Amino acid sequence: MKRILWLEMKNYLKGNLAVFTLSVLAFACACFTINMVMDSYLISREFSRDYEQSYGNKVYYKITFPPGSAMHMQILSNDNLANIEAVNELFRSDPLFEYRYRSDDSIMFFDFNNPNFGPEDFPRYKQEFLQGFGSGQAEFSLLDDYIALQGLYADQLLKYEPNLHISEGRWFEDSEFYVHDPNDIHLPVILGANYRDLYEIGDIITNMRMSEDHAITLHVIGFLEQGSWFYDNNNWRLNLNNYMVVPTPIPAYDYILEDGSMCAFFRTAYRYFNSLQNARVVADAENAAAVERSVYQIWNDNRQYEFRLFPETSGAQRALAEYKELTISNMAICIFTLLVCVLMFSIQANYKLNKYKKKYGVYMMGGIKAGQLAMIMLQDMVLLFTLANAITYVVSSIGFYGHDRFVIIPLSAPAICVILAMQAVLLCYMGLSGHIKIHKTDMSAALRENE
Repeated sequence: MKRILWLEMKNYLKGNLAVFTLSVLAFACACFTINMVMDSYLISREFSRDYEQSYGNKVYYKITFPPGSAMHMQILSNDNLANIEAVNELFRSDPLFEYRYRSDDSIMFFDFNNPNFGPEDFPRYKQEFLQGFGSGQAEFSLLDDYIALQGLYADQLLKYEPNLHISEGRWFEDSEFYVHDPNDIHLPVILGANYRDLYEIGDIITNMRMSEDHAITLHVIGFLEQGSWFYDNNNWRLNLNNYMVVPTPIPAYDYILEDGSMCAFFRTAYRYFNSLQNARVVADAENAAAVERSVYQIWNDNRQYEFRLFPETSGAQRALAEYKELTISNMAICIFTLLVCVLMFSIQANYKLNKYKKKYGVYMMGGIKAGQLAMIMLQDMVLLFTLANAITYVVSSIGFYGHDRFVIIPLSAPAICVILAMQAVLLCYMGLSGHIKIHKTDMSAALRENE
């Protein structure tokens, strides 16, 4: 039987090499389009899931202002900080929208006025808690008299994030965001799950700094559950296992000193943490127009004419629509390619059956069973599929140039399953149809043809 299979394959390729080669390339194209369809579909599904988790049914606006150092200095100048403070207060209290100004930033510990401050004064930590750890940027997070740990400055709405949970302790109270005395600042801190073996609720952590002149004392009030995370303002998934979470401080005192100057802590709070930079305005879709009017009215009333609202959600909606359109386009190409391939294979199988029906008749009269005859008839298709799969794998691994960049669409597990299932269906269809047609053919008459 092996000898017969080898001779059949050799004779077929010898007389039909060009057709076989074109068939391999055509089916490889079909397999590659299937992979493209599955890739775009999986990306679209993942993007849709991320969109739902990030935005839900809300409309997000990013607060922006024109770039440039001069504009930045103008907005954050001492003369403008009072206006920034007023805008923040109005944003936090406006019932039409949510104002999110949380920021992923360093929690710093130092005392440059104390030459004896050193590692023994640092908070208890592990190496992975350092700011920049894991990204190769932690070399400046630990010095002889300075340490910067991964931290999150929270707003009052952070506790409503669905994937942040307290395992022990409590969330911040609204009153704990306010600082009433810059010379005696106490803030609560919630620690990530990996701090659990280093601290207990009620512990005190000293010498946390936001500005050089003002020390902050932290009181541990809780621990986050392992794996707690949320999407930050830039839609990056932020895992807080190694983080310290502190309230973004809101100065609530007279920040003009006796000499007429502005308190340094107030300047730090509104230049770096309550500055409106990279903050978000979140509204219900039905209130979006009213929210825009309200925000711009607040800015105009406080002479903040440079700020703009960028509709972040609409950009994500366009991207999602583009992914879906790409999936549909690839699917149309894939279906057309598959139909052409099936038609081509059917024509070839019918031609092959008519051409070699005498030979198949002799095989059957010689004792070849139906299953063995199917192997003889379909072995060229098995080889075709194998070579097409190999070409698809190579092309998917190497990639191609498109839109001035090198694109690689690796074979995914769903695409492999679809391709193999399609090949199995084609083999079964061609084998079954060939088997039925052979048994309907009068082999005795076929053998007497042209006698």
